[in-house]
Amino acid sequence: SSTSRKPPNLRWNPIKLVTSFAVLISLVNLLYATILYRTRASDGIHHVNREHETRSSNSRGNGSTATITSKNANTQETTSNTDEAPQHAKAIGVILPDGTVTFTPEEFLAGRLENYVNLPNHPAKPETDDYVKYLMEQPVPPPTEILMHEAPTPPGKNAIVGLASYKEFMKGWRKLVGSLRMNGYDGHIIVGVNKDIPENERVYLDKMGVTYYAIETSNCTEAILDGASSTSNGVRSVCSKGLEDLKLEWGRYEMARRWLNACESCTGWSMVIDTR
Repeated sequence: SSTSRKPPNLRWNPIKLVTSFAVLISLVNLLYATILYRTRASDGIHHVNREHETRSSNSRGNGSTATITSKNANTQETTSNTDEAPQHAKAIGVILPDGTVTFTPEEFLAGRLENYVNLPNHPAKPETDDYVKYLMEQPVPPPTEILMHEAPTPPGKNAIVGLASYKEFMKGWRKLVGSLRMNGYDGHIIVGVNKDIPENERVYLDKMGVTYYAIETSNCTEAILDGASSTSNGVRSVCSKGLEDLKLEWGRYEMARRWLNACESCTGWSMVIDTR
């Protein structure tokens, strides 16, 4: 006896049809993004290579001639300087022409260090560098902030430093401090906190081995508030007690310098971060 076969079910499943279409669109978008990224990265590489070739071909003798090439909309301009110092990587005292590639992080990430460029957007002056070196050689003053809690010395020598003088910041502490500790970071964590920090936050920071200083805000010196009086951003219109010549936006770096200097076991790497 012969067995009868049922004809295949040719009806479309609407859910499967929509899902397949969505997957197809996603694949097309991914392919387009990949092509676009590679095209832009390739353009950046060619631009950087042109600059390197131009610099090499125009550097003669003792290197007194240096050239930076900048490609504008319709013309390619070349600027050279034979009397002053060469336009090296730091571009000291030199204004870079429009269109100059100043930063290519994708080259660094890809391991192509010979094509990596990281130039300052504004020219540095030799006298400014000399003054910075002079300041760095001066003794570091002690912190002006009150040390609220000094954590036991951790096994690690590295330090992460930041300012978080918010009235309430428990969620932020859990994201910042909690993620560091839960992922094995065993170094110092040094932060500036609100002088009226809630008790539950103090308990948490103590438990997580955080050293923290109390930040007491103060009025800034009138001279540094030019153009900043109308801003609602706290770090740009307020100073801290003892650092009235620096708005919190900049004063936090001086705080970090002093806190690190006061930390005798902070002998490894240090990183100053935003805490939000």
